[in-house]
Amino acid sequence: MPTVITPAQAQHITEIVRKVMEKNHLMDKVIYYEFKNNRIKDEYDRSNIVEVSYELVRWWRMLLEIHNNYPVTRPVDYYQLLGTYLVIHGIDLPKIPQLRNIDATFIKSQLETLSNIRKIKYSIPDWLDQMGFLAYGSEWEDELKALNTPAPIFVRTNRLKIKPAELSQKLKAEGFDNQPVEGAPDALLIKTRTNIFSSALYKEGYFEVQDAGSQFISMALEVKPGMRVADMCAGTGGKTLHLASMMQNKGKIIAFDTQSNKLSELKSRLARAGVDMVETRLIESTKDTKRLRDSFDRVLIDAPCSGTGSIRRNPEIKWKMNTERLNNLLKIQANVLNSYADLVVKDGIVVYATCSILPAENQEQVQRFLEKKKGAFVLLKEQQILPSKTGFDGFYIAQLKRVQ
Repeated sequence: MPTVITPAQAQHITEIVRKVMEKNHLMDKVIYYEFKNNRIKDEYDRSNIVEVSYELVRWWRMLLEIHNNYPVTRPVDYYQLLGTYLVIHGIDLPKIPQLRNIDATFIKSQLETLSNIRKIKYSIPDWLDQMGFLAYGSEWEDELKALNTPAPIFVRTNRLKIKPAELSQKLKAEGFDNQPVEGAPDALLIKTRTNIFSSALYKEGYFEVQDAGSQFISMALEVKPGMRVADMCAGTGGKTLHLASMMQNKGKIIAFDTQSNKLSELKSRLARAGVDMVETRLIESTKDTKRLRDSFDRVLIDAPCSGTGSIRRNPEIKWKMNTERLNNLLKIQANVLNSYADLVVKDGIVVYATCSILPAENQEQVQRFLEKKKGAFVLLKEQQILPSKTGFDGFYIAQLKRVQ
């Protein structure tokens, strides 16, 4: 938590949040370009700007509710939101004209009143509060507390270049204090908030930044060297790289995606990691995968989802998702699961995964799939990873075996 916000920092923060909330841009991309275009190099400036920008988006509803502007019915005063946040947290207001009319007494009074309403207290949209309470009941509030806590930094060891214990020591030598993570043998928790990407070890491909919960997804495939594996929604390849590491760079992984720019980024990550057993393929139509039925020992379907399990890491998700978009995602999930599961051979394993904590995208989706396949697949095990229970992001993992 910063102790002071300068006028220059305030200007950058309000501009970042405006672009995220009005232009539908991703927070990390907006911050990257803000720093690049404005040549902000000072680490103190960067740290304050990043932290408070994320906090304003995280607490968007609550900050607007205090000023009776949620849902938004009039132009948002981003300086007013910043001033409101600073008052709530006891941080002195920068002496700038835009914050001259901030009324601290009014803000504190409103906050006390509104904090009795769960969806405002934890700053989430109505639809998410309703679905979450329906799924988790009295435990929903614990989940909301976890989802509103900034996410820790986890890294995943690239075993093709180094062992976890050795990586741990080398990171400590660079000033990155860390510790192992129970149940995730390749993971290390970085114990202080820092720019881990500045590590020379990262640049040399010794590790990737990846939430520990995400690492359980690749582990569920139970891959072995020499296998043939399909990563059907590979994106930029975080799990692809993990699979390659576990397979000792032996065998074949085909990384599929519908977006060529993501596959291009994956290629550069493969080169840095020293992986040469991965082939990338762009999916342009259903014909690109139909002919591959019965072709793989393992199939990973890391399906497009609401991202509700990673809200603490990407708080803008809360405000970009709604029930209409969720319903469209449910259709996409059903389609990719039904279409791609048959790429696995008989007795092979399919893993269906999401970064969601909503049963509609997870347990219910898998149950519908099993009913449709009429005994061709069986559920070996499933796991719902919750931030409140683990400290990881939220994930669902279903391990399915093809038996016909």
